[in-house]
Amino acid sequence: MRGGCVPQRSCAAHLHFPEGTPDGYDVLKSRGIQYPLTVDLLFKLLLDLGVQQSSIVVGGRISNSTMGEAEIVRAFVEKEKVRSLIVVTSPSHTRRTYVTFSKVLQDLDVRVQVVPTPYSSFRPEEW
Repeated sequence: MRGGCVPQRSCAAHLHFPEGTPDGYDVLKSRGIQYPLTVDLLFKLLLDLGVQQSSIVVGGRISNSTMGEAEIVRAFVEKEKVRSLIVVTSPSHTRRTYVTFSKVLQDLDVRVQVVPTPYSSFRPEEW
């Protein structure tokens, strides 16, 4: 999420993020242990930032790669007829994300913008 955009709801009509569970989740759940999922934390965070619940879309699949995420988003873009897309990622991941998403979505009429999250402690100037 990009600072200023999400709370003002001026950058996106819908926010999409994948849903998934970590390894061992089923074991913990079977023992009655509640493990907070990333998707639940993000959902609450977005609501606390003022995003309307109807604008949050939680995907049913998860991927362990940028390519897989781009393919999941492609299916969403095709289904929902999305014309522009803002992908928010870590600053160190923006270039790879842009190249990957552009390649996966190249034959669709969709504008792709990749922006770094302002909430990262990554500082390339400190390398």
